[in-house]
Amino acid sequence: MSYFLKYVEIDNFKSYKGHIVIGPLRKFTAIIGPNGSGKSNLMDAISFVLGEPTKSLRVRKLSELIHGAPINKPVSTRASVSLIFVTIKTDRHGERTEHEKRFQRLIVGNASEYRVDGRQLSATEYTEELENMGIIPKAKNFLIFQGQVESIAMKTPKEFTAMFEELSRSGELKEEYEQAKQEKNKAEQDTHANFQKKKGVEKQKKEVRLEKEVAQKYAALKTQYDELQLQLKLFQLYHNKQELTEKREIADKKRDEVAKLEKRKEISDEEIKAKKKELAVYNKELANDEQKVKELEAQINKNRPTYIKAKENSTHHQKKLDLARKTLLAAEKCHSAHNDEIVKYDDDLREVERLRREYEDKLQDESQHTGRNLALEENQMKEYRRLKEEAAKKMTQFSEEYDSIDRQQQVDKTNVEQEQRSQKDHQARIKQTESRIEELNGKIDKLGGYIADLEREFNEKQTNVQLLEREVTEGRKRCGELEEELDQVNKEIGEARSDRNETSRAQRRAELIENLKQFPGVYGRLIDLCEPTHKRFQMAITKVLGRNMDSIVVERETTVQSCLRYMKEHRYEPETFLPLDYIKVTPVNEQLRELQEPKNVKLVLDVIKYDKQYYKALLYACGNALVCDSDDDARRLAYESGHHKNKVVSLNGTLFSKSGVISGGSSQCDSKQIYDMEDKFELNYKRLRDDLKKINYEQVDKEEKLLIKQMADIEAQLQKHLPQTSAIDARSREVKTTFELTNAEFERARNAAKRARQAFEKIKKERYDRFNALYEHVSTCIDDIYKSLTNSQAAVACLTAEDAEEPYKGGITYNCVAPGKRFQAMENLSGGEKTVAAICLLFALRSFKPAPFFLLDEVDAALDNTNIGKVADFIREQSASEFQCIVISLKEQFYSRADALVGIYPEPGDCITSHCLTLDLNQFDERENVANTRG
Repeated sequence: MSYFLKYVEIDNFKSYKGHIVIGPLRKFTAIIGPNGSGKSNLMDAISFVLGEPTKSLRVRKLSELIHGAPINKPVSTRASVSLIFVTIKTDRHGERTEHEKRFQRLIVGNASEYRVDGRQLSATEYTEELENMGIIPKAKNFLIFQGQVESIAMKTPKEFTAMFEELSRSGELKEEYEQAKQEKNKAEQDTHANFQKKKGVEKQKKEVRLEKEVAQKYAALKTQYDELQLQLKLFQLYHNKQELTEKREIADKKRDEVAKLEKRKEISDEEIKAKKKELAVYNKELANDEQKVKELEAQINKNRPTYIKAKENSTHHQKKLDLARKTLLAAEKCHSAHNDEIVKYDDDLREVERLRREYEDKLQDESQHTGRNLALEENQMKEYRRLKEEAAKKMTQFSEEYDSIDRQQQVDKTNVEQEQRSQKDHQARIKQTESRIEELNGKIDKLGGYIADLEREFNEKQTNVQLLEREVTEGRKRCGELEEELDQVNKEIGEARSDRNETSRAQRRAELIENLKQFPGVYGRLIDLCEPTHKRFQMAITKVLGRNMDSIVVERETTVQSCLRYMKEHRYEPETFLPLDYIKVTPVNEQLRELQEPKNVKLVLDVIKYDKQYYKALLYACGNALVCDSDDDARRLAYESGHHKNKVVSLNGTLFSKSGVISGGSSQCDSKQIYDMEDKFELNYKRLRDDLKKINYEQVDKEEKLLIKQMADIEAQLQKHLPQTSAIDARSREVKTTFELTNAEFERARNAAKRARQAFEKIKKERYDRFNALYEHVSTCIDDIYKSLTNSQAAVACLTAEDAEEPYKGGITYNCVAPGKRFQAMENLSGGEKTVAAICLLFALRSFKPAPFFLLDEVDAALDNTNIGKVADFIREQSASEFQCIVISLKEQFYSRADALVGIYPEPGDCITSHCLTLDLNQFDERENVANTRG
């Protein structure tokens, strides 16, 4: 879609009285007339309708713009200016349709009205309509006032930057940028302060941890000492028992010898008498023992039926108790379910009651408002009574069910309690009987089992000691292994945490591509649609593609709008799109394919494999960039190959930009150094075995005794510090609390700094993108425009940014080398050369997001005849295909080359009145061509 200014309509504006129609205007229209005729007033009229403020129109208030107001004789209370544009649309079949669009601004008193096609709009809506056509009033991308051309050439670098900021609209973000930067710096300072505070608390925490470790070590040593003491006592007990056994054996032998000697001395009679007495005693004791055994057996037989019966009763009651418990559990579940239903029905009842009260209140309110009672209809009363009866029935039913369940629950509860009491009684009797039986059995087996129990317990203790020693050894070994595994796991967790955010972001972006491919015409990311012809070009291609590498290639611009709406709805991160029907590319310079020096130089585009339909996207991203083998070749080709600077990249990724910026390539790690370091840590296991054989175990025993003594001394010293353990624990808790608070404050500051940094980077990127889009565009095309203006390939024009990272913070230097002259500063050029340079810059700036027309006020004032012709021919050539240009001029050599003339002449009077005439010069060119043909 394109726009063309066809008519300017003026009503009582400044020196133009009544309704004046100027037009039709052509692609290259010149406005001529004597000084004071009203040419500048025509320019003010166009500026006025395009939203210029009052101070720029040389008046103090709007009413002074009405014709006659300067002499206090306004011809009307209203004035207006209208611009009529022709909108040209071309469909896909090549058919053109045209329609007119009218922009009008009126003066009513001291206020303005804005209208588009007769519709009244606010100033903001009116400005948006202009911006939709490419006219940006704030940037004044359509207007150059008288004398402004010469001042542009003499601007300082900072002033050039300000002009670029205004035209690119990046200056609108300056205040927001500075505020975000201040917030980022403040947040980073807070983070640093909290980090230092956290370090201090961590130091205290470490000190307390060391103190606590010392206390814990003492406790562990104390425990170990107690275990060793226990083992020592057991060892001593074992040897004492062995010695006691040996002594008993010796005593028995001695007693045997004494008995033998006594038997030899005794007389046979005394020996027989003694034996008889002894036999009588033994017989009596045997009879007593047999009687006791019989009594015990009788007692056991007597109690055995009672024991068996009690055991059976216990089993029976245990079964009854289990059944009762199950019954109780089922009843409790039913009771809980019924309670839930009762609660639900109570809630329903309360809700019905609330609705009834609300309905009755509503009826009462309505009756109060209407002044009469509202009676329900008969059918409504019937329905009300029916619902009320039904609710009463259900409530009665639920109440009965609840009472029945409650009664059953009370009965079950009483039965369970009774069974429990009965079971307790039986269990008490069983225990009493069992304990009596066990007491009797114990008296029988006590003597025989006591020694066996002691021996078995001793053997078990000895076995347990050995098992415990093995378990302690294995536990310590396992503890060391677990600590190593814990260190490895902590390391892996740290690495996983650092990769988690990036992995999540990559998954999110991959998910976005898969979803966007559901839209027709979405092909994917540029890096996924191509591949290098050889892997050695991988780094160079990645460097040249730069930020376009992840751009999404789509077929049409309309597809981009659909994708953006989808991304906004689902809150995806911003992405860059390359619509194939919208992006503008410069054809490949075929001469670059014929370069012979340095060797192996190629266009980056030629070392990429891709489908033909993506050619335009890759050409947009790569341009005429070249790839060389080495950095030296790339540097020479970029900056020492003649007048033209080239964008060149080496195989290792070092990029030499046209602007002179050099970005570094990749680096590799020297794996040999790693292997050398690994060899230093290789262990000599054979030497360790030899050292082990040389151990002197006697010396080890001596050292062991010495260590035991030292351990006793250390224990005495540690015992003195034992009371400090509670104080260390208290201090540990205090430091831990302080650390948690400090760490929370640090995390809060760190997160705030992260958010501030992200916000700053976002506004920085937006400001950079706006500014750089204009800067790159002008840098690319300004040299070609200057060559066309001067009609010389020897002429050079270039822009240089002092700060490549953030160009809007530094100055922009504009230099031109006029044909046939050496390089010199802009202030040393002649007036005509400065004017041509300024015009060149103006046209380069205008080509970025161009307005439908370009209005110039006497830009030829400082030009000589030669440069006038060059500038006029350039404007005529560009207006024939690119844009519409309207120029105010006083020089015939300039305006004679226009397509049409608008003549302004004054009518003297108390208030000068301007009139206009129009003349189409193309008709004379056609007649001249016809006459030449006939001749």
